[in-house]
Amino acid sequence: MSETEPNNNKYNPNKNSQFTLMKLLKPLASLELTVVLFVFSLVLVFAGTLAQVDNPIWTAVSDYFRSFYVFIPNQVFARFCQTFRWISPTAQWPGSFPFPGGWTIGGLMLANLLAAHAVRFKFSMKRIGIISIHAGIILLMLGELITG
Repeated sequence: MSETEPNNNKYNPNKNSQFTLMKLLKPLASLELTVVLFVFSLVLVFAGTLAQVDNPIWTAVSDYFRSFYVFIPNQVFARFCQTFRWISPTAQWPGSFPFPGGWTIGGLMLANLLAAHAVRFKFSMKRIGIISIHAGIILLMLGELITG
């Protein structure tokens, strides 16, 4: 190689660290994770709403939505089935199953949204509307996380 040709094979720490960061953020920014988290939040809201039949509202809120994990009793779903007379009114479904709580799901949704912006969305004046909407959602989630 002559002295006048630039050497493009040199180590560039900024480029390599940016590549590593994007490589780490890509699974966190996946649309599949977004869909799974939305389904989890749907199940959590459904179970938390059904739990308000047996518990006061603020007990259900603290147990289901302001916790990192929750053990959802099977009886919650039995009472739902009893309402529509799908099962006997005296049926008892013992046991419970673990499920991520509201703080876990919300924190992962926030991380997913931030990672998606870092990986996929590029700033331009054409996209200022979608960026401002997502910034508002992020601000709401952070506000609930801090004050909740």
